[in-house]
Amino acid sequence: MPRTTQADFKLTQQKIVKAAAVQLRKHGVRGVSLAKVMREVGQTVGGYYNHFPSRQALVLEAFGLAMDEQTRRWQHACEKTDRETATREIVAEYLSPRHRDSFGNGCPLPALAADIGRENLEVRKIFAARLDEMLQALAARGNSTRARQQATALIASMLGAVVLARACAGTELSAEILEHVREELQAGDQSPAA
Repeated sequence: MPRTTQADFKLTQQKIVKAAAVQLRKHGVRGVSLAKVMREVGQTVGGYYNHFPSRQALVLEAFGLAMDEQTRRWQHACEKTDRETATREIVAEYLSPRHRDSFGNGCPLPALAADIGRENLEVRKIFAARLDEMLQALAARGNSTRARQQATALIASMLGAVVLARACAGTELSAEILEHVREELQAGDQSPAA
């Protein structure tokens, strides 16, 4: 049997983290199954421990990746246009039926927020640091204090709307929640102040 190169090892590890990030978005922290993750990447559970010392280590990597991906999406939106337009685009996308229904690829916050609150302090600190990066992405180029306040209110409002809309999925109320919060955020001056 050929030896695994360092590059192959790192590639497999990245695939494991990516597969776990999808499960994390779909099922939350407690729903990440090592067996399913390893099966998805064509590996055995026994091989898992060659890559990570514990399940928690994988979960931390996976939620870091998922939150980084969302932060990059917001940074990209903010870099390509003015702050107000970027905020409108972010709100429209986040509060869309497509995002509501995209458990595996959407923002990880709706799946993580409640679960992380039940984790130990180390995990909550890591989550808080990643959330802070998301806030900074939305508040960039704005008046620091006011932009930060608005970015915090924006994320909290969008997150709450998606959580409630997912809880009511399949009902008229689900679409109504998305529509009403989207309209309120876009009508009000929620874009981080310049």
